[in-house]
Amino acid sequence: MKSSNLKCDPDALALAEECLKAFIRIKSMSSKAGGQEGALQREMAARFQSAGARVRVMSPPETFYSHPLCHGPDRDYADRPTVIAEVGPPDVPALLVLAHSDTVELFEPEAWSVDPFAAVSKDDSIWGLGSGDDKWGLATLVTMADALQRLRVPLRKRIIFASTIDEENGVANGTLLLGLLGVQAEAALYLDGCGFRINTGNLGGSSLTLQPAPHLSKSEIQKDFVRLEGVCQRTSAKRSVLFSRAPWENNMVRNSSRQIFHRRHDGNDFLLLPFYSLPGETREATEWEISEILREALGSRLAGYETSTREPWFEAAALPGDHWLSAHLARALERAGGGPARIGTAPKIDGFVLTNHFGIPSVSFGPGRLPDGTGRGAQHEPDEHLLRKDFHTALHSTWQLIHGWVSTPELPC
Repeated sequence: MKSSNLKCDPDALALAEECLKAFIRIKSMSSKAGGQEGALQREMAARFQSAGARVRVMSPPETFYSHPLCHGPDRDYADRPTVIAEVGPPDVPALLVLAHSDTVELFEPEAWSVDPFAAVSKDDSIWGLGSGDDKWGLATLVTMADALQRLRVPLRKRIIFASTIDEENGVANGTLLLGLLGVQAEAALYLDGCGFRINTGNLGGSSLTLQPAPHLSKSEIQKDFVRLEGVCQRTSAKRSVLFSRAPWENNMVRNSSRQIFHRRHDGNDFLLLPFYSLPGETREATEWEISEILREALGSRLAGYETSTREPWFEAAALPGDHWLSAHLARALERAGGGPARIGTAPKIDGFVLTNHFGIPSVSFGPGRLPDGTGRGAQHEPDEHLLRKDFHTALHSTWQLIHGWVSTPELPC
């Protein structure tokens, strides 16, 4: 490995695909009760060590459980370590590159056409739970560490690789843990995203769960879902004008900042209402609007649901549009064949903790599949899969950025 052209290195691409398939086969779902990231995190640590990195495997510190940003301090955190691996001189500026090890739960196993944990290769894609969210990111971390080892030249700057926990159900616990464990860096590249969008910020907000009473039938819940869907769509359309200011105008949920989903878990139906807030929108005003949506859609039928809001809420965060990390990543993505880079902001990305609370400007991107209306194939959906060509483009983009970072002594401008 002597250049920034990872696409011309068949060994690196083979390693990346082998890692992705191996990681899919290791179940690492997180839930409201806890998570099962331990086995995968041990595998990550072993692979980082094989790549010559300095590795730390760390349990949550006591300060984590009492922190105001901690979601669910009473949940089970046994055998859920954070893995941090460093390469390069210890006393030079660092770039943090991270991905999360947990996946969503397997909500609809009967809807999958393949074994979600078999890492099936099909239609020039790799299929499996977490393939696009976020096990491609973990495979990329290991591939980058191995590629840096094979450079066999002194590195001018440092890379901190981090495999975090508890992203899917812990709000921002994974990034909070990085800060509390003392990680410091000039900036952070979060390998978690879809459609190759480069996200320099995120909206705030949270989500509301409506748990139906046992007497409500599936058809009644579906009718309530349709009512809520209509009101959410109308409310979102009215709110879209609020996004007409930088950097929020290209946000992915500009026209859907109030959403509703009909979910099923362990044979039980429930409704999930994610909502997104812009800077300046107060919690009081947002809660009033959500209550108006429920009142208009359900009226007296709301009494048939137990409602709960996820805490803590996400915070809005945004970097300057010309921040060096997003600019360099955009050039790397274009050189890798990812087309003209689209720089914007995301819905809720847990990188806000790094940006707002630990002084580490955070940018996210990834090749995950965007939902196409079929309810299949995208992240969090049955038959989740990732195109191999998109995976290779993401690998090449990330490598060009990392190679450029470690090859120059000065900080980017």
